[in-house]
This record gives sequence, C-alpha cells and structure tokens, in this order.
Amino acid sequence: GTVSLNSTVLKINQSGSIYYSDTTYTLFNSPFSWSVSGAAGVPVINYTYTATRPTYTGWASLKDTIKLSQTNVINLTGITGADEIVVSIAATGFIMRNLAGNATSLTLTPSEVSALSTTTSGSMFVSCFKVGYASFGGKDYKFKTGYQLYKTIVVQ
Repeated sequence: GTVSLNSTVLKINQSGSIYYSDTTYTLFNSPFSWSVSGAAGVPVINYTYTATRPTYTGWASLKDTIKLSQTNVINLTGITGADEIVVSIAATGFIMRNLAGNATSLTLTPSEVSALSTTTSGSMFVSCFKVGYASFGGKDYKFKTGYQLYKTIVVQ
C-alpha cells in the first residue's frame, strides 16, 4: 500500500526485503505523522509520533583507526536522549552492534574485528535513535527518529 510521512509519499524499494524510502531527501521534523493505506496483513495506520532527536556532542572523539590485532574501544560519550545506539563498521566485512541508549562506549575484541579486512577506506556509522511503540490491528509497530553519523576509518 501507500506509506507517507508528513504528507510526503515514500517510494517502495525491494532489495532483499521490502521497505519504503524518501526519494525527495526531505529532513522530517517532529511531529512525525505516519499514514499507511494498509495491505498484505498490514493494517491502516494513522499515527503521529512526537519525539525529539537525540544529540551527540562527542562525535569528534570517534576512532580514526580500528586495529585488527587488539581490543578496540569506541567512545560514545556525549549521546543524550537516545533509546538505542547502533554502531556499524564496514571494511569488506561488516560488524553491527545494537546498544542501549545510555551506552558510553563499545568494546570490540580482536575476535570480533576479525570479520573486517585491512583498508584505508573503511566506514563507521553511529546511529542514535529515540523509539516509540504503538499497536494497530493487534500488531506492535516500532517508530524511530534519530540520525546517523558517518566517518571514514582505517582498518589495520
């Protein structure tokens, strides 16, 4: 069916799973008014989610380098108002960790980072989310607002 956010109709994408995305690159602000026409087991949804995006003042302290031979501690101090934090690292391989919103660091052991390959053009993403839940048609739905920081890193 049709999915819209703050009156902007989102486009359907299929790449392994079905999801909707905004191809207008609009920065949506609270309140977030969701409208779903419903189809294939998804009920009609009209829901307004009012939330403030988390803040992250400590982003400048993010690591520049991940070392494959040692334990790596990623500093996450300065994140406030988050319910969830997701840290992802991509360097041929991929690592993703979901953390509580009050986490102040992420520790990755050499065993965990062994999924990565040496590169000078790896990527680190830190996503901070405020989360709300609502039920429609007997099913629970998760609504999230937040932002994602991207940093190019070296993996050695």
